[in-house]
Amino acid sequence: MKIFLRKNMNIKINKKSDLTIYFIIGLVIILSMAIMLYLNNTYKKQIITNNENNIQNLNLKKQIVEYYVNGCIEKEFFDAKDFCGLEKVVCIETWIKNNLKNCINKFGRNNPGLIINVGSSGIETINEKDSISIKIDMPIEIFLSDKRAELSEFNYVFIKTKFKNIGNLVSEEGILNEDVSLYSSDKFFNIKLQKGTKIIFSEDENIDNVKISVGVEQKNDEEKNIVGLYIYNLKPDGLQFEGNCKIKIYYDEKKVDEEKNELVLMMREDESEIWKKIEEYSWNKQQNYISAKLKHFSQASIHKQNTIAREPYTRTYVLLPQNAQLSDINYVIDNFWQSKKWTIGASADDAGLGGNEVTRQVIAVAPGSWPTDLKTFFQDYYNGLYYSGVSNVNSIPASPVYERLGEGSGSYTPRDGGNYDRIYVLLPQTTPAYQVKDIVNIGGWEKRKFTIGGSAGDAGIGNLLSRNVIAVDPKNIGTGINKAWFDTNYAGVNYCSVTYSGNSNFESDFNNAYISIEQGRACPQLQEEPTPTPQPVQNCGIGGFGGECAHECNSDQENKGQLDCQDDPASPQIETCCVDNLPITPEPTEDIIDNVPYISQLEANCNPNKLCGYTCVTMVSSFFGKTNADITTVQDLAEEDYGSRCPSSAPNLDNYVAAAKIIKGLDAVWDWNTYQQVKGYINSGIPIQVALNYGELNNYRCLKDYSGGHSVVVVGYSEPDNNWIIHDPYCRDGGAYRSIPNTEFVNAVSKIWEEFKGPEGSEVAALIIWEK
Repeated sequence: MKIFLRKNMNIKINKKSDLTIYFIIGLVIILSMAIMLYLNNTYKKQIITNNENNIQNLNLKKQIVEYYVNGCIEKEFFDAKDFCGLEKVVCIETWIKNNLKNCINKFGRNNPGLIINVGSSGIETINEKDSISIKIDMPIEIFLSDKRAELSEFNYVFIKTKFKNIGNLVSEEGILNEDVSLYSSDKFFNIKLQKGTKIIFSEDENIDNVKISVGVEQKNDEEKNIVGLYIYNLKPDGLQFEGNCKIKIYYDEKKVDEEKNELVLMMREDESEIWKKIEEYSWNKQQNYISAKLKHFSQASIHKQNTIAREPYTRTYVLLPQNAQLSDINYVIDNFWQSKKWTIGASADDAGLGGNEVTRQVIAVAPGSWPTDLKTFFQDYYNGLYYSGVSNVNSIPASPVYERLGEGSGSYTPRDGGNYDRIYVLLPQTTPAYQVKDIVNIGGWEKRKFTIGGSAGDAGIGNLLSRNVIAVDPKNIGTGINKAWFDTNYAGVNYCSVTYSGNSNFESDFNNAYISIEQGRACPQLQEEPTPTPQPVQNCGIGGFGGECAHECNSDQENKGQLDCQDDPASPQIETCCVDNLPITPEPTEDIIDNVPYISQLEANCNPNKLCGYTCVTMVSSFFGKTNADITTVQDLAEEDYGSRCPSSAPNLDNYVAAAKIIKGLDAVWDWNTYQQVKGYINSGIPIQVALNYGELNNYRCLKDYSGGHSVVVVGYSEPDNNWIIHDPYCRDGGAYRSIPNTEFVNAVSKIWEEFKGPEGSEVAALIIWEK
């Protein structure tokens, strides 16, 4: 019985244990399922969150990329307009198309994990009066993780003219009740009207509708002295102010030689064609701008001026009194022009102007007739000149005795309150005295009192309101003494030219030129100016050209102009010089820069097709001893500037300029040059990097199947066969000092000029590198 009971008890105990185990197992299963369900939900939520984050990050990146692309478009447009100007639409489009992709790719390189694929772009440009609109169709794919976004159409508008309505800011009396500021579209020009300034409107203007505006206008090719590309038009034209109206114009310091050029602020009225200097302006050389207060609106721009003598010389000025008669100047011409070539006039300021470079001698005729004591006048304002006073023209000695008035160095700037417009009649020094008197008489000197002389330096110097030159018979004045000469040596001169010899219309031509200057119009003779002939040696015959003097030359003789014929006593002193035309065989000449290191871009251990420019930069820099001449240096330079040791897209000349400037001790610039300028650099021992179309070199290529853009280094030239000597980095062997015929070289270079619409008068896209 006990046994039975124990057995039953054991059975009951075992059944209870089984139930407990099953319960625990079930509980574990339920908990496991709950945990798995929780983890699964959490994982799904995490995936959803990650996807949402990726989408948000991609959308954010898309917005940033779009903003960056628009910035690139604006940057490349501003670079294009500075290079091409505002009117050359094809050039602008080509520039943007060639450079935009590279700008965008820089963003991708600087953002790891972000992939940007930029497709081909189509560009449409509309150039209107007040704006330029650019529409760019360019597919861009953006990848972040496994997400993708697209961009395609971009629009950019450049506003040429900026407006501001001031009608609601002006009281009935025309007083401005708050400050007004307006920038030009290129950001280089700013105008500020201060609160309290009185604005004087014309009677027919409705004050409520008045807008002030600043527009940019492309300067023309003849306005080389204007700094920058643009003239700023302030409208309404002639709007006047009483109070504080201040303008400020910024400039690019790289385009100004501050040691050679003085910058001045000039204005031109709408109906005028001549720029005139604003008398009171301020030049800030540290921040590169010029500012001035205006009294009225018109056109404004910064101009370069050369007002200092280009070389030392001595000037003797015969200063006639303001009431001098024609007989007085005729006496001076008769007695002193042929032998002395003195400058003659009635301007004490003209007589005194000049600095250390000019030895200034003044012969003052009848000094007591002037309203002020002339000696005191010169001591006060033009200290350091040599002075001689005579009672009348008959008393002028052949060898005057001068008194030095002080020890000062003089001045190129007129006395305070004495700034003026000068008209200088420039004559050939070979002009006979009787012709000079005729010119003075016909020109109306007795009334006009202009200065006459044979010194181009006298005609050009002086920081005046305007410097005006009327050149008579300019072909006989001297070698190349023409408008271009004054633009180079005395920038800012308003140059006119008239022909006297054999011209029955001289009187009307001279008067037209003079009146044009007085009325602020360009001289009509400028376009008809004859090409200057070289100034010959002193004698026509023995010791000179070996010619003969005659009334006119035979058909088989060359006319050398009016020359000194003193070697033939039977001839007049000045006569036509005739020289027999003999065939001349030019002597062969060449100029080749030795020891320019050569590097082949093909040495790179990758696809080297886009390394030509960096290879050329390295060849030139190693010539100056600034880098090693090897492919490693080439690729280091490409990586530092372009972000790749083997670029897959073509860099441009701006990249190569930047690369050259990376190298310590070097500076660089690229610009459009002429072939003659390139030869000038070679003559100076500077190798020049030149852009060309490789295919146009034809059989002179090392790589026969390539015909795109390419860079070479010009190291020399030879004449008269007109061959160009280059380092071609696209060669494995024979790339150094390759001789290229002129025809192939010019065709290759011209292709680049045509593609980018180079400025008129230029020929070569060249990169100039030099030692600082």
